Formats: sequence, structure tokens, C-alpha cells
Amino acid sequence: MKYLVAALSLVLIFCSEFKSRGTVDQEPSHTKTAQLTDRDLQPELARDEGSQSVSLAASYPGTPDSVSPYEIKQYIEDHQKDESVSLAEYWKRLGIDIEEWKRYGTCEVAIFELALGRGEETNVMLRLYDPSGWSMGGTRYLFFKPFATAHQPEWKLLGYVDFQDQRYEVPEHRLINSGEDHWLVLTILSGRGSGYGLYHDNWYEIDDSGMKPVLSYPSSKVLSWRDPIPVLEASSKVIRATRESNRTSVLIEFTASYVIYGGAHLKEKVELWAKTQSAVFVRSSGQERFKLDARQSQLSNKELYTIYDGEGPSNSEILRYNFDDLERIATGTNEWAKEWLRSYLSECWKTPETQRLLRTMVY
Repeated sequence: MKYLVAALSLVLIFCSEFKSRGTVDQEPSHTKTAQLTDRDLQPELARDEGSQSVSLAASYPGTPDSVSPYEIKQYIEDHQKDESVSLAEYWKRLGIDIEEWKRYGTCEVAIFELALGRGEETNVMLRLYDPSGWSMGGTRYLFFKPFATAHQPEWKLLGYVDFQDQRYEVPEHRLINSGEDHWLVLTILSGRGSGYGLYHDNWYEIDDSGMKPVLSYPSSKVLSWRDPIPVLEASSKVIRATRESNRTSVLIEFTASYVIYGGAHLKEKVELWAKTQSAVFVRSSGQERFKLDARQSQLSNKELYTIYDGEGPSNSEILRYNFDDLERIATGTNEWAKEWLRSYLSECWKTPETQRLLRTMVY
């Protein structure tokens, strides 16, 4: 099942074709680019970042070789029929770590142009994806910058990042531009299980000095238990980003829908209630990462994690964070919804909230 992935409600602009600077005449795949409006934000939110699975180009005894991403791509394509592909020699030449899974079984390779700065200069992203049993979706991204020399084009490795267990699909990526700010966003599977799926949007800044993670938040989540516990379907989308003096803000809108499925084949979806809350992530000059500003929030750090992140919420947390919506059902005229609520409350611990809702439906 492909879980929901947050999408920008913005115009997507496809990058122009990239002219190969190497000896291999190949064109990169397209990268989605979203141009955000750079304007004042209304007060809203912010949150601490978790650790990122990012690796900058590792220290190397000597100067790493100039390796073309097109050369790596060609090597992989030439060995597609092999039982596995080892790229250890390339990683040694680049001075970076060999992946934990060491070999690729079925290696899907793609090259993308990234316009992340001023002018016409672009960086190149090489993506390697292995859906086979060797790594169960191991994915490596490498970022290169081309530069001219007297003899031939050379390539500088700016950094790389690894993700494991991306087994359902190739991770999505997009560029977000706002004024002079440019970010690469990778949408990564970060949690999975029976009836559970969680994705994160990880933002990176990439320049001549390398790459660094600057922001991470849940992009989509599905949590399904058993009847009568409602299915949680959550998502997020970027509204806008703005820079004001030495402070950059990113406005994210989070939506959580609580639904149940019924009918003969359990395919009829009924939404019980939904809640949309906005968040502003901020970063001041000198800070490496964006953080959630709780003073401007419509939800706390704890609620953000409990509802939109992690493996929860529990029944008691559903009651706590959605009491007003449940009370509207209890005092409403929809008898079917009331019957569902009675059934659901019978699954919950006896708390002041459950007792209050039950008393409301009696009168």
C-alpha cells in the first residue's frame, strides 16, 4: 500500500535538460521545483530536529579522485545482468564509506540536475536505489559539482547521504526555492509496520562547502488498529517560506483525519472528523537547523510528535487532543456517529473525558 505523501499545492516547474559534462552522453531525470512566495508569515509554530542520516565527504588520506557521476551510472548499467554490483572501488576513490549493505542486488540508478544557487551553475545528484534483498531498499544519494580545468571537466564530491529500508518505492525528492534560499527535500520512509506507515520530509542545504540537514518533520502517516478505533491519516504541506532580516521561517500545514472503513469490502470511507494545524519552523542567523517556535504554535512539540510523528496516538491521547471534536459528535444529531462514539469509548479507559462524553450522550 502506498501511503499518502505530502504534496505542495504550488506550481511545479520542471528543470531544463542537463548537458553532459562527461564522456557519457546521457540526460538526467527531471526534478520537481516549487517556487514559494517570499512574504510575511502569520504567527504559528516550531520543533527540535531528530538526528539526520547524513554523511559529508569523509576525511581521506590524500586528495580524493575526480569521479564523474556519469561514469558510475554507466558502470552500473553495464553490470545490470550481474548477480550483484559492488561500487566499493568508486567509494574508495571518492574517500567515502562503503554502504552497510556493501553490494547492490538490483541497482536502479538515476542522475538529476539541481539548481541550488545563483546563475546557471548546477550541481548533480546521483541516486542509487536497491529494492532487492541485499539491502531491502537501501538508497544512497551523492552530490557532485562540476568545474572546468585546462584538460577536461572535473567533479567535486560535495557530500552524500544513505537511507536504509526504503523498500516500498524510490524516495521522492523536490527542490524548494524562496528568494535566495534553495533547499533539497527528500521524502523518506521512516517507520513501517502492520497498519502503520510514516514518512518524513528532510530538508538539506547544499553549496560549495558541502551539504547539511536543516529541517525534518513528518510528511505523512497512516495508523490503523481495529474497529472501532478510527484510522488516522495525517499529512503535511509547505505553505510558504520567508526571510526577514536574520531570521528565516517556513510555514507548514498539518492535517489529521480520523476515518473508519465499512461496507461489504471495507472500502467505504467515512470521515469522523479532521483537524488542520499550522506550524512555523524558524532559524536565526548562525543556527544550523530550523526549530519549532512553540510560542507561535497551534500545536505543541508533544502534540506534533504524538499525532503526526511516532507510533501513537493511544486512545487516551486521541481523547485528550480531540476532545472538542468528539464532544461535537456527542452533542450532534448524527445517531450513527453517536453509536460509533459509544462503541469507541467502551474501548477506552475510564477517565474524566470518557465519563463526560458518555453523560453528554445520555441527555
